[in-house]
Amino acid sequence: MSLFKKPTKEDRRLKMLVFGESGTGKTVTSLYFPSPAIVDIDGGTDFYIDKFEMTRLKTTDIDDINKAVDELIVDPSGVKTFVLDGISNYWDLLQDKHLKRLRVKKGKPDYIFQPLDYKLLNSDIKAFINKLLALDLNIIVTAKTKNEYAADTSEFMKIIGKKPDGPKEAPYAQII
Repeated sequence: MSLFKKPTKEDRRLKMLVFGESGTGKTVTSLYFPSPAIVDIDGGTDFYIDKFEMTRLKTTDIDDINKAVDELIVDPSGVKTFVLDGISNYWDLLQDKHLKRLRVKKGKPDYIFQPLDYKLLNSDIKAFINKLLALDLNIIVTAKTKNEYAADTSEFMKIIGKKPDGPKEAPYAQII
């Protein structure tokens, strides 16, 4: 007897990163998926509330975002697709939260990140991504783009393409 079984339609879940310039359709693409619940950090859904059936959490509070994901892990309540719009903004919010905490802890209002400070940041983003991947839903994460530069030092600062803007620890798939 084999441990492998033929998957059913209920077993199929998509995990996808959509990245591009502003206005290229990342948000609207994600709303075409079934029963989306979207965390809208940058206000991208405002234009589509009359055009799509969705549930939405419009926030810039990182704690609310984490609570929303926890809520969906426990009870997805008919949600079939989770959309984080976008991870670039989530990463910025996470950095802001940690920087504010460090400034208070160190008693220095002008404190800036030191290399060791990124250890906790990276740990938090990895935990969040693992939490997203634990959702038994389609997962769509949007990201802005940033320039990708040549690694060859003879062509210093030569732009060779675009890549997702967000945490380095995010599991981005590279399309070649």
